[in-house]
Amino acid sequence: MKTMRSLPIVLLIFLLATATAQARVVVYKGTAKVTESGIPTHTTGTFSRIFFLVINFDTLQGNMIFAQGSGQNKTIFDNGSRNYGIVEIPTVPTPTIYLTAVDPNNGTTDPHHFTHIYSHFHGKKAQLTLESGPGGFVGNLPKSLSAFVSTTIGNLVFAGAGTVSFDVKRTQQYNATGQTNNVNGASLAIRGEYFQLGYADKT
Repeated sequence: MKTMRSLPIVLLIFLLATATAQARVVVYKGTAKVTESGIPTHTTGTFSRIFFLVINFDTLQGNMIFAQGSGQNKTIFDNGSRNYGIVEIPTVPTPTIYLTAVDPNNGTTDPHHFTHIYSHFHGKKAQLTLESGPGGFVGNLPKSLSAFVSTTIGNLVFAGAGTVSFDVKRTQQYNATGQTNNVNGASLAIRGEYFQLGYADKT
């Protein structure tokens, strides 16, 4: 009886360990053209950014990372993880995946204080190899994503659009270890890589 009672506990531990071991992230990399507008001075500027999306399609947790600048003025910014809604539309001949996340902060509409983040991605499904080696896991996920991101922070408005593509090297590298096969771990690895290239953390 004691053995039988302990069996569900052992099974639960096994399932939790298996779920953790099978956690996978997908890394997308591209560029976004960003327009910055100041309020109330209405100063504007347009510039390009290196743009990463790190996402787990099982948990729908995702994170955006932006890098910009040159010389002594290179910075990298981690936009923070958030949960995405997902919709699959059976477009012909290939289904389309839509991902959307909205963070409205405290609900005020005052343009001097309102802060929000809206991010939207969509792309056609394809077979992607998320793990290297024999029998590597293959996911039926977008190979590239069109992106639109809008952010209001304090008195600044940022609006960016671009395309990110499946980063097979980073995806397979991060999925090979338990430290980086999750959104937060993979995001830290990307930032660490850019710190080595002379980028400073932009807070």
